[in-house]
Amino acid sequence: MKSLLLLALLLLSACLVSERYRITEQDLHGSGLTLPATRIKHQAQVQIHRETMVLNSYDPRTSEIRAGRKSSRLLAGHLLTWIGTAISLTGNALFIAYYGQNNAQYYAGIGLTASAEPLMITGTILWILALRLHPAEAGP
Repeated sequence: MKSLLLLALLLLSACLVSERYRITEQDLHGSGLTLPATRIKHQAQVQIHRETMVLNSYDPRTSEIRAGRKSSRLLAGHLLTWIGTAISLTGNALFIAYYGQNNAQYYAGIGLTASAEPLMITGTILWILALRLHPAEAGP
């Protein structure tokens, strides 16, 4: 039971997609729903949503702030990847346990392992695509 709770906590905690931005202190204390900022990774001029700023992440020495929000695409990628991994491991265990025996468990292991691959591939693709997006930014 503890391991399932730990796994659920791990999956849900990793659903935040965040990025570092450079912002002036004047803009930080200004009014408005969006703030002009520079994405540090690509030096792109963007607008970020004020509510996506991570509290207490502003560093006055470098004028950097972290902004991010939860991503359902990242959660879906995590879930598909980890569910596929569990199915694949179960299939591999059956395959190894019944290796060389021409019975239903041996073939079930082969089938489970093969059927898990599309889940893991789709989950990995969603995971990568979610990390490439910048959900804290306003508009294109």
